[in-house]
Amino acid sequence: MSKKIVFIGLSHRLNDPRLMHREMKTLTSCIDDIEIYFVKIVRCDEQKGSSVNTEVVTLDNGRVITNVSILLPSKKCLLAKIITRLRGLRLLRKTVRQLRPEIIQASDARELTLSVMLKFSTKSKLIYDSHEDYYRQALDYGGKSLRSFIRALRLQLLEISFVRFFESVFCTDEFLFGKYSRSLYGAKQVNLLRNFPYIDENTQERITLKTFSQTNELKLVYIGGVNKFRGIIECAYYCKRFNEEFRDKHVSFDVYSPPNDITEDLCERNLIKHYPWTAYEILMKLLSSYDVGICLLLPIEKFHRNLPLKNFDYMGVGLPIITSNFGNLKKYVEVPRSGICIDPTNYTEFRNALLTMLEPENRKTYSINGILFTSRKASFQIEAKAYIESYKCLLEEH
Repeated sequence: MSKKIVFIGLSHRLNDPRLMHREMKTLTSCIDDIEIYFVKIVRCDEQKGSSVNTEVVTLDNGRVITNVSILLPSKKCLLAKIITRLRGLRLLRKTVRQLRPEIIQASDARELTLSVMLKFSTKSKLIYDSHEDYYRQALDYGGKSLRSFIRALRLQLLEISFVRFFESVFCTDEFLFGKYSRSLYGAKQVNLLRNFPYIDENTQERITLKTFSQTNELKLVYIGGVNKFRGIIECAYYCKRFNEEFRDKHVSFDVYSPPNDITEDLCERNLIKHYPWTAYEILMKLLSSYDVGICLLLPIEKFHRNLPLKNFDYMGVGLPIITSNFGNLKKYVEVPRSGICIDPTNYTEFRNALLTMLEPENRKTYSINGILFTSRKASFQIEAKAYIESYKCLLEEH
């Protein structure tokens, strides 16, 4: 009889690069007789009451998961929003209790309370997959305000209170590993699960076809969320300045992200081409048509600690990288020598990096180094051994 795994999806979309295209894909490839359910709350303008919708989704490896959506009506009044959300959470809890999963995975600090409540009502085992230093993120993004401090403190207290109820904690970088290993959190087991790319035969076939020819044009690309700290504005203006400085050369900058005020403004100024967030499997194929992947995060404390997905996605498809020269961004590009690390606030360093990238042999070297690193040492299949073993052990206990 198949055993059930529930991913709580309050803070992530189904087509998430880490959850769906790394973790779920790996679980279904390595463990037989499991059923994975992704449970989330969705607000719809046309929805009149609450309901539950299920659909079967096929992964890249041919295995299937079940997407469970708790559909709620959209409300404008604050009180109505609160009441509707509480009803949605009750319906979500009821749905998960009916599934009676062997394992529940939370992937955000805001999902911890619900997961612990479900643990006691379903007798499920819990796994926590932490993607961020949520305390630091709330402070850095929120600014020096009382509201952001209260929000950061709340997230910190949630983790301190509830991490101890989880059988295993997995985290994306060394800072988080050290954080959850402290006795303050009471974690039973802590493991690194870095955002290395999932490398399969299709990926290998796609990247071996890439060619590098002499050119005076470079197509730059950025994938992921956009805000004022992610260097998109700076990079867009650097490209404009480069094109004005070198009349015989040209760079373009494409951004794949959910739209917001920043992307709309840059598009209106003809500084970028913006594309709405694209299905991950399609996006990885599109990356092969670009020359350089961009990840110029600005030097706030959060980014000194982070180990983002995008640079590994770039390496996984053989895309040379220009990234920031600090923290894990620098470490995981300098080690494989898969790109150039620069000061994201310095145009001169950006210009010099582009001039280096215009040479096809340089791009080829960075591309091959990234491919070798992610296929031999830093593939998600290799990184996820402890993750798979934890799931297997917990499933055997039931």
